[in-house]
Amino acid sequence: MLTQLDTSVRGSVKFGDGSRVEIHGMGSVVMQDRQQGHKVLTDVYYIPELKSNIVSLGQLEEKGFMVVLGNGRLRVFDQEQTLLISAPRTGNRLYLATFGLVPMFACSI
Repeated sequence: MLTQLDTSVRGSVKFGDGSRVEIHGMGSVVMQDRQQGHKVLTDVYYIPELKSNIVSLGQLEEKGFMVVLGNGRLRVFDQEQTLLISAPRTGNRLYLATFGLVPMFACSI
């Protein structure tokens, strides 16, 4: 679902357990908000080795999104205060979010 994929971006991401995964590029993801509008999250790493998509809350906050945690739920709002993500906390203390991604068939992935 990445658009504008730049495969020249390389590096690795290190996890808390010391493991690393290789970055194979960087692009953008177009998300559908709760009002059927579209928002773009830029500077998203392409890491084909991962089985799940991971969103950095710190990266969202740096880009101007508001991250709210409370009452067992994660909420992410854009700059216009539109709710983009609402996710419950799971038993292993992760927030599992499902949100609309807009396929961009004309763009490379």
